[in-house]
Amino acid sequence: MTKSRKRMIGAAAGAGLCAIARLLVVIGYCFYLTHWGSQTGKSSELTIYWFALISALIGIPIGALAGRTCEPSLGAVIGGALSGGTCFGLFVLPGEFMLALVENSESKSAEVWEIFFAFVPMVFAGAWAGGIGAAIGRNAGSVSKAGH
Repeated sequence: MTKSRKRMIGAAAGAGLCAIARLLVVIGYCFYLTHWGSQTGKSSELTIYWFALISALIGIPIGALAGRTCEPSLGAVIGGALSGGTCFGLFVLPGEFMLALVENSESKSAEVWEIFFAFVPMVFAGAWAGGIGAAIGRNAGSVSKAGH
């Protein structure tokens, strides 16, 4: 199998895995916020699904770039960095700027930790998807047919 075909398979696997992983992280995080966190009962299901869909769409090019490397360790680093970078730029920084406007310091520290615990799983989701997508791309075509 040619290297470009392996890269294409790795990119497709990484894109799909990263989209699914980021979708699950957002749904899990929103479930946490609405059931146990400081935002209990304040989000509608439609909002949660909208954010999850956006996160999954962002995960498609991240996973594709990471999986395209066909090197699992490099794919994990690229996937984690890009996934964490987009989460930081689109969620953590705006969240921190909004918290700076809040005057209650007790709620600020609790929400800072909640934002941090959204960031860390997003990094792991990208790293996991990038590493596995790259491994799938590297091993594409190396499975021998049974009986031949």
